[in-house]
Amino acid sequence: MATAQERYEAAVRYVDRAIAAVERGPIVFDPLSMLAEGYAGRLKTEPFRDDRHRIEARWLRATTDGERSAVARDAELLADRVEQNLPGAPQDRARTDLAPGETSTSTPATSFADELETEAHSVWTKVRDGAHAATDGAKKVGTWLLVGGGLLLGIRAVGLLRDRQRRNRRRPPGRRLINRRLVEAVDRSERGSAGG
Repeated sequence: MATAQERYEAAVRYVDRAIAAVERGPIVFDPLSMLAEGYAGRLKTEPFRDDRHRIEARWLRATTDGERSAVARDAELLADRVEQNLPGAPQDRARTDLAPGETSTSTPATSFADELETEAHSVWTKVRDGAHAATDGAKKVGTWLLVGGGLLLGIRAVGLLRDRQRRNRRRPPGRRLINRRLVEAVDRSERGSAGG
């Protein structure tokens, strides 16, 4: 049976190793991505680092075997939480908080590049769907404009024809009337000269 100190040291070693692995992040060759991965790794590990520092302070203040045993158990539970909840934490230790028959679970590793790709895909999908919706809407609007424009054109054409007829009725006799009367006069004069 391991002592409280051995249990505490094993749990703290695992927590430190897991925090270092996650903060180091995946290997990237782009300096900007490397900075982003490092920053994201520190943000992911911050609550676990804080818990580890609190447990270490309690360990240093513990004076009895009972207190040290309680702190060692808390360190083991922290290691279990880190293994289960910290994305990308190593999965190489036996968890102490599993019930009989329960299987160990973990959170898969995440990276800034993966999240950026996921966000880009999400934005592209929204833009594409929006473009499809806008295209469909434009087609509907275009159809209505075509129908409405045709109807308006028809109404306007009928109105123009009516206006033209009104103007023709009010117009004084024009060239056609004069030409017709001239033709009639010529015909009469020809008939008269042919008869006499």
